[in-house]
Amino acid sequence: MRRSITLSVCLFCLATLVVGCSKSGTPTNRVEGKILWNDQPVAGAVVNFVPVSDGAGNMAVGMTDEKGNYVLTMPAEEFGTGALVGSYKVTVTKIASGAVGRPSITTQLPGVYAETQSTPLKAEVVTGKNKFDFTLEGTSPPPPVVKVPPSGPPQSR
Repeated sequence: MRRSITLSVCLFCLATLVVGCSKSGTPTNRVEGKILWNDQPVAGAVVNFVPVSDGAGNMAVGMTDEKGNYVLTMPAEEFGTGALVGSYKVTVTKIASGAVGRPSITTQLPGVYAETQSTPLKAEVVTGKNKFDFTLEGTSPPPPVVKVPPSGPPQSR
C-alpha cells in the first residue's frame, strides 16, 4: 500500500506540470467532482482514475481543494486536462508525513480506497463533461505505533 500511495503522490506532482488540451489529437473529457468522508469535504486528497482494462492505459489524477473538489489531469504531456473515455477504478488517498526527525507516511482515509484491488469506487467517463462525487465510508486507520527503544542504565565497557 505504501508503494501505491507514493506512486499516487508522484503521479499527481507530474500531472500538475501538465495543463491544457490534448496535444495528441485524442480528445480528453473534463472530469470533476467532490470527495466527502463522514459528510465532510476531504481537502488535500489525491484522486486517481485507473483504467479498468488490466490497469493499462492512461491514468488521470487530481487533488482535492479545501471544499473537497477535484479536477482531473492526465500525467502525460500529449494529453493534459481531463480523462479519456472509458471505465475506471477510482482510488482516493490522503497522506500525512511524520514529525520532523520521525519520518513516516500514514494514510488518513480508510485503506480500502487506496488500492485498485479493493476500492469500490468506479466511474465511466463519457464524451463531454463528467461529474463524479464520491462519499467515503468507514473509519480511518489507527495512528501508527511508534516504538521507542527502551532506555536503560548506561552500559559499561
